[in-house]
Order: sequence, then structure tokens, then C-alpha cells
Amino acid sequence: MLPFLFPFFTALFEDTFQVTRKWIPVEFLGRFGQKRVFKRFFSQSDHGAFYIATQRYCLFRTNPIIVYSKNSLLYTFISFEFSMKSIFTTLNRFRPYAPFLLRLAFGYQLIDAAGHTALHPTEGITAYGNWLKDLGFPLPLVSATFSAYAEFLGGILMIIGLWTRWAAFFLLINFVFAVLIGHVAINDTYKNALPAINLLAMSVFLLLNGPGKPSFDER
Repeated sequence: MLPFLFPFFTALFEDTFQVTRKWIPVEFLGRFGQKRVFKRFFSQSDHGAFYIATQRYCLFRTNPIIVYSKNSLLYTFISFEFSMKSIFTTLNRFRPYAPFLLRLAFGYQLIDAAGHTALHPTEGITAYGNWLKDLGFPLPLVSATFSAYAEFLGGILMIIGLWTRWAAFFLLINFVFAVLIGHVAINDTYKNALPAINLLAMSVFLLLNGPGKPSFDER
């Protein structure tokens, strides 16, 4: 909040708080942001009201303590945001397991898309190679074989979390060509290219982040 907005801020909520120059001991629990002008610290009194201490750019000779009523809009907002921060802090403990959900979805899509082609090479890879040949892709049969098995085997590796970054690297190469040759080169619509773009983004994320837990790579 900018300093020149403080008078408006005070007038807007003058019926819900009072300002005192008396310092009240407060327990530091956190602040809303490093770049905010007012650094706010929270504690609770016997009456359950929040005390908010401003440290800098005050319009007073001494730093005031602003006491908010429990019926005020600001008290409700501060209570809600503080509660959400507590929830987010708790959820941070599960952060290492978040990539696992992405790996399951990614691996399933890869196996579903390339399974038939990889398991029926005579029919699937030949048809895929002919499609790449029509697009003018170099070495269409070799490229079709690489793409089919990279997606199928890569999907399995993603689900079990084995050699995840290596698999993501080869899948990244595969989907870069899929987007450029299979969609951009033929002026395809963004809607049609979106699945390949999403798979490309998943490859980049898992290459940079790793598989998370549970996985063979981080067991």
C-alpha cells in the first residue's frame, strides 16, 4: 500500500478500528509481502482482535498500533488470508508428491496415443511413416519408429518414475518436432495443436523438476 493512500484507508474504515500510540507486545507470525510498504505483524489479544503494527512510512510521529474490531471487514479478510496461509504451509509438505499425479496423467496419454502403433508396427508404424512422408518429413519410417517407441516406452517410464529425466529429454525432442512439423508447418489450428503443446510442456516440467515421489529415481 502506498503511503499517500493511508488517509483514505483510515477514513474508509474509521468506524471499525482505532489508532493508539501505545505499543502493545505482539508475537511475530508473518507478513503479507516483502515489498509492501506496511510490514504487518499479527497476534491476538484477550478479546480476539488482531493487532497490526506498521513499521515504516507512517503519518504519525511514532509507529501506531491499529486495533481492528472483530466485526470489521478488514478483520474478516485478515483472518481468512491468515487461515489460507496456514493451509498452504501444511500443503507444502506434500509438494514432493505433486509430480506423481502429473506423471500418471502424462504416462497414460503417451501409452494411449502410441500403444497401438508400437504394438502393431507393421500396420501402425507404416501408416505413421506414410503420413510423415506426405508432410515431407526426412526419414519418415525411422522418425515414425522413434516417435512411436519414445512415446510408448516413455509413458511406462513416466508412470513408474524410472530414468524420468532421460525419458523427458527424448520426449521433449519428439514433441518439438510434432508441434513444428505436424502442426505449425501445415498451418494447423491452435486447437488441434494444443494436445501436442500440452505434452511438450509436461516434458519440459519433468525434465527440469524430476519425477518427485514415489519413484524409482528418488526411492
